[in-house]
Amino acid sequence: MASQTEGRFKSKCMRTAIVLVIVLSLASSCGESLVTLLSGGGISGTGRFLGIIAGFGSIFVNGVEIETTSETNIFIDDVSANENALRVGMKVEVIATDNVASTVTYNSEIRGPIESGSLNIINNTFSVLGQTVMADGTTVYDGLSGFAQLQENYIVEVSGFADATGTILATFVELEDSGLQEFKLRGNVSNHNATVKRFFINNITVDYNTLQNPPSIANGSSVEVKGTLDNNIFIASEIEIEDFSLASGEKVELEGIITAKTSQTDFSVGPQQVQINADTVFEHGTAAGIETGMRIEVKGSVNSNSILVAERVEFRFVESKSIEIEGIVETIDTDKSTVTVMGITIHVDTNTGLIDEVFELRPFTLSNIQPGDFLEIRGFVDNEGNIVAIILERDEMPEQDEFEFRGPVDAITPNTAIEILGVWVDPGAALDNSNDAAAFFNEINVGDIVKVKGGFSGRIFTANELEIVSLN
Repeated sequence: MASQTEGRFKSKCMRTAIVLVIVLSLASSCGESLVTLLSGGGISGTGRFLGIIAGFGSIFVNGVEIETTSETNIFIDDVSANENALRVGMKVEVIATDNVASTVTYNSEIRGPIESGSLNIINNTFSVLGQTVMADGTTVYDGLSGFAQLQENYIVEVSGFADATGTILATFVELEDSGLQEFKLRGNVSNHNATVKRFFINNITVDYNTLQNPPSIANGSSVEVKGTLDNNIFIASEIEIEDFSLASGEKVELEGIITAKTSQTDFSVGPQQVQINADTVFEHGTAAGIETGMRIEVKGSVNSNSILVAERVEFRFVESKSIEIEGIVETIDTDKSTVTVMGITIHVDTNTGLIDEVFELRPFTLSNIQPGDFLEIRGFVDNEGNIVAIILERDEMPEQDEFEFRGPVDAITPNTAIEILGVWVDPGAALDNSNDAAAFFNEINVGDIVKVKGGFSGRIFTANELEIVSLN
């Protein structure tokens, strides 16, 4: 970056979002294929599903619509609840037969105070009970408008998935009562000392001396711990050993980040080894895109060697092509499942999290959206150039006629304009003088992620704020 632009055009190294979603689904007696079994839309779904709630009607989990009834048992952190307590973004486990849920269980990853000095607005990270939490554009907030409202010592509950380093990608962050005393964390045991009855989960010490009959704990064990905090020591009141092993023959849907790669056909998503073959079907990407750090969804079967053999691979999020769009709805096409904002066509599917902050509709679907509605959309651009929505939220119109969006630069007219997501942006008002303009256009390249704020008129977006989020 040219020296005269340092501090003006902020460059963010956006860390890769890590989500791990495992769906254990049993083949039905009718012999349906995995794609048919999990495709939803009224088609029979029987088995165990673990994933993120995308919508209601009754609930959508991993693109599958699963009905809840008066007979469905719903639990939130081990307490009986009703469906109204569930939120988009929560990770849930569902046991269902023929698309009817018998049990829906929500179990948060961590609950506790945000540590002093841990909030990082550049990387969108913070720490709770020694665990690093990372938010991104797909994170849903409850009781908060977004990451910017988080403060030190706020008590929050986080739902999401941990990567190989223990960092938790937050799919859902909820502000809790400031007087809450019982906290919770989950993770893998390290540095266990059975004599003093202590171990670590990432950067916090867990002490279980008060437990009369503790479970058998060993390094590497995956545990859920509840307790209180005393001088940065977590005093356990309850410890549960968790087992996520997959059995041979199980049907699995796994969403997450590629954490290791042996070859283009042999890699790991989280801890799970995955293999693809000539019959594997790809969506929003190709086999060439299999790289460490990519977020994908895999559907297949576990073989006798505990390897997930992929029947289908879907690219769910590409950080280097991430987008955010705020604007007024122009058109909706429910047949094609698209919505148009600022001339940008956005694709919505059954994995898209749909949230209505205006009328709080449940269910809230694409058919409820009208021209003139104000939407906030987060997602990515796939390999075919389609804009795929991960989160779509209807919100109140902002007080000022000012919108914002971000995405990869498509084209550049030197010293004049840049094109983002097919929209031409006039950056003039966001640059103080000709030196700033020259420095900006000297630095910017096609593929860089740029965020702009301003007004949209006559198919031109006039920026009054401009930020380079990441360089290609």
